[in-house]
Amino acid sequence: MEETSRFVVRAITVVSLMALGCMALLVTADVIGRKLGNPIPGAFELTELALILTVCLSLAYTAAQGAHVSVELLASRLGRAGKLFVSLLTGPLALAGIAMVIWGGMSQALNDWQVGLVRSAQLGIPLAGFKFV
Repeated sequence: MEETSRFVVRAITVVSLMALGCMALLVTADVIGRKLGNPIPGAFELTELALILTVCLSLAYTAAQGAHVSVELLASRLGRAGKLFVSLLTGPLALAGIAMVIWGGMSQALNDWQVGLVRSAQLGIPLAGFKFV
């Protein structure tokens, strides 16, 4: 199971890095195109969508590395019992908050998928798939 998990995290990370690379190339090409008077149509929308992939998909790698940002200012001054109390309090609160964000995002993505919402009339890219990510 752990080997499968590592493979999935690596695959998702590669997709995230590819989206980041494409976004960097697109922004560079768009800036050069603007200086030459010929910007890339839809570059802003594509950059937004690539940013969604980059940020959301890189979270799996961050979690696998245990590298999430944590605030130690208060917790470092507490004793062992205080740290345990804070951990027991913040864990369920964080889980509840994340569950609400996922619930709201999934219902919005399902609604967008059912009505066929697109990001822009210029590109015609369906937005629901990115909301599922």
